[in-house]
Amino acid sequence: MNYDININIDMDRRCVECGKPGACDSGICMDCATKVMGNKPLKSATANEIRSRLRRRRGLSPFTLAAFVTGKESTVRRGKL
Repeated sequence: MNYDININIDMDRRCVECGKPGACDSGICMDCATKVMGNKPLKSATANEIRSRLRRRRGLSPFTLAAFVTGKESTVRRGKL
């Protein structure tokens, strides 16, 4: 199976977690997206919400993380990704 995933990075938009430019559609940057998978405390409610949604899902796949980072988590829920 091949899936196309587009990650939009807006360099004019700041990350809600770290404040650096380059946020994705979900509001966090790619660096903070990797932090979401860890156990360190997060500052923003957005990053904490993404973390809790990821942990509720069984098995963290790269497709699941990409869907949450891109703001397309509804695609994962419908089983399209």
